[in-house]
Amino acid sequence: MSASIQSGGTYVLINAQSHTALDLSGGDKRSITGWELNNGDNQKWEFYQEQDGKWTIKSKGSDLFLGIEHGREHGNYTPVVPVPHPFHWDIFHDEKDDSLFRIFVHGTTFNIDLSDKGNAADGTPVHLWTKWSGRNQCWELKPAS
Repeated sequence: MSASIQSGGTYVLINAQSHTALDLSGGDKRSITGWELNNGDNQKWEFYQEQDGKWTIKSKGSDLFLGIEHGREHGNYTPVVPVPHPFHWDIFHDEKDDSLFRIFVHGTTFNIDLSDKGNAADGTPVHLWTKWSGRNQCWELKPAS
């Protein structure tokens, strides 16, 4: 069954490889990592779709958006970080599993990737990487409670 995203909905992003959540560090408010699911607001993300189809993703636990550093080139190893302004993403179903999503920097082939091929250890960095078939680039969007 195909999963869907509702604009204005709040979700927890669960990595398909590690089963850890996309987490904004409660300590430094600068690190985006994979972390064991804890149901905290720092693991909840509000999704908003603009009329042109682009998405912004905002932390439920802060006024920060999921993005990359302003002015930074898109490329492999580019850290995904919280930013103070909306950042545009393209979100598509995974070709092999339509219950999962891939989240790309708008207009590019660089998508959100859990490092080390989806290492399940708490604190695993999240960065951009060119799309490949790895499940560490696929995310389940679980409605947040």
